[in-house]
Amino acid sequence: MTGSGKSSAATAYAQATGLAEFSADDDIGWLRGWTIRAGFRWLSLARLVRRSLRRALTREPVCNDNRETLARFFVQDSIIGWHFRSFTRKRQVMRSLHSDPAMPPAVLFRHPRQPDAWLAELSAMGAESGRAKSL
Repeated sequence: MTGSGKSSAATAYAQATGLAEFSADDDIGWLRGWTIRAGFRWLSLARLVRRSLRRALTREPVCNDNRETLARFFVQDSIIGWHFRSFTRKRQVMRSLHSDPAMPPAVLFRHPRQPDAWLAELSAMGAESGRAKSL
């Protein structure tokens, strides 16, 4: 979901697992010029607003060198509007990917604490595996 912490989580998961990291924004979502490749939650909206304000004020590059501006908060196709318009479709896509046996395994998190618990479990399994190999 927009603003839910996907990029930060992807980086952490890739580091913890050694798997390749993919950006939902750069690799799946947006092209230059805010062109999209071919519902609603309060937490993700709050994160989105906070992150977008920071990026607009610092001129931090977003994805594919796009930059957010304060003026973009008020245009018809703003990221905030996109959050509301795309929520249901994104939820359906994620559930479809999760249930499709032809796709790589996908993990769905329904609460912000779940990714940290999942990472801790992976780390514990990795540590246990490392101990077993060293014996």
